[in-house]
Amino acid sequence: MRNEVSKVDQPSGTEPGTIWVKASGYGRDEVSAVHNAQMAAVRHLLFQGIPGTPWNLPMVPDESVSKRDHAEFYENFLDQKGYRDFIMSSSSTPLAKVEGGRRLDATIKLNVQGIRTYLEKNNIIRKFGL
Repeated sequence: MRNEVSKVDQPSGTEPGTIWVKASGYGRDEVSAVHNAQMAAVRHLLFQGIPGTPWNLPMVPDESVSKRDHAEFYENFLDQKGYRDFIMSSSSTPLAKVEGGRRLDATIKLNVQGIRTYLEKNNIIRKFGL
């Protein structure tokens, strides 16, 4: 089962440095499926970029090298759910049975500028222009 992540049209009044994305999530229950969708959205932003947005390029250029060099950071940020500090809003569809499990679609507002600053402070990426 592959997570799908795409941009959502920005509602008027969306703050600069934020983005709305739609991500699919899989899990046995709603809590685990929402976590899976949120994690997919953040991972997509970090390692692939979100097409059709100002963040269409990955924030972290080489996922495997970065994960190897900063394993403790990713353990805390991804596995221990530290990324949740940067989710400003999230809503989801009801959990539905699909082949191989249960799925929902979540609409998630991410604080992209906050994530970038956090990555810079933790020396995961270099500051823009340096």
